[in-house]
Amino acid sequence: MMLKTGHMAIGDLEGRQLLPLSLAVVRGLEALVLIIRRLHPHSYMAAVKYSAAVDRSNPWSFPLIGEAKRVLASYDTRTLLKASEKLLVHEPLYGVPVPEVSVSDLIAYYDPVQQARYYASSYPWILERWLPEPLARLVERGCAYFTGSVLGAGAHEASDIDVVVDVSSRCLGHAINAIEDLNRLLAAGKIRQDHEKALNEAASRGIEKPPSPPWQHLKLGKTAISVSLVSVESRIIEERRIFRADPARLATRKQLCIPSGQEGAGDYPSIVEAEDGTYIVSYDGYYAQALFSGGCFHVRGVRASVVLGHVETIDAIAVGVREAWTWITPGG
Repeated sequence: MMLKTGHMAIGDLEGRQLLPLSLAVVRGLEALVLIIRRLHPHSYMAAVKYSAAVDRSNPWSFPLIGEAKRVLASYDTRTLLKASEKLLVHEPLYGVPVPEVSVSDLIAYYDPVQQARYYASSYPWILERWLPEPLARLVERGCAYFTGSVLGAGAHEASDIDVVVDVSSRCLGHAINAIEDLNRLLAAGKIRQDHEKALNEAASRGIEKPPSPPWQHLKLGKTAISVSLVSVESRIIEERRIFRADPARLATRKQLCIPSGQEGAGDYPSIVEAEDGTYIVSYDGYYAQALFSGGCFHVRGVRASVVLGHVETIDAIAVGVREAWTWITPGG
């Protein structure tokens, strides 16, 4: 039998679908992991985000693991791998070790859908206080949910509000409309871009100009809001693609213009097609928002191939790989 404490499911989690960028507790690891995508019927790619800490000066505290420190400071590939060394398993689909957890190893799961429904039905004023109206509307529609310390019940006064927006087919139109409304609010000065956060995220990847759209990092009063995009439908199915990046074949720097609104930007890895037919594969979730918004970019990546099915194979430029410095910056 599954017991529920707040928004946390405890017990036998077999058969449960874990949503991208949700949180779970791993048996024996004393850590909260961030679920990235499903890999196989009973396993998921995941990264350690918070670990138990003896030092009580840490600002976070979570059920089951108690006082905690954040160990995943940025979602670039190298940081993700460094934080999750204990979870690395060789994955033939990617040709390299990736952090992976089995559902049988999880002892608790923080359910973002249950939490979002609870806030929307019982405490809608919380959504109004935390979020601009377009994002609150998405939460009420079931097309957005919280992650990070808000989901894990470890938020404190200085915590960012981390929102995950679903761009799968069911929510795609609603997500596009909400982003357009956010851009109007930004233009009217009713909300503002968090420039400092945008610059810090770019600097952590060795680039000066952030490719991130203004709505990716927001300020509502004193509250900082970070918006991530995922395609839930794409990420909860088993990984069937085969990725092969060749760091020895560094692609020349290219300027590429990308049509907006491609659902593949929310998959992991992201896959989008530029106007000239070039495909971009991103292993760094930071770029998903820029790839979804579209526009013209300078791209530096390595050559890669992706087997999408029994017949179709595409050649691509891959960014966010662990073996080389690659990036996407504004251009055009």
